[in-house]
Amino acid sequence: MIPQNDMAVAATARCLGYKVLVGPRDEFHFRSVSRLAVVRLDRIAHGN
Repeated sequence: MIPQNDMAVAATARCLGYKVLVGPRDEFHFRSVSRLAVVRLDRIAHGN
């Protein structure tokens, strides 16, 4: 189950064509939203 505020963020980002920047603990529920681009914060910090 995705918290309501996270669902609003996901819907807005997907509508505008933006990516969502998340931490490792939140990645799973954002990845369950179809056609939403998700970028994990620790992967950016390590250059991956």
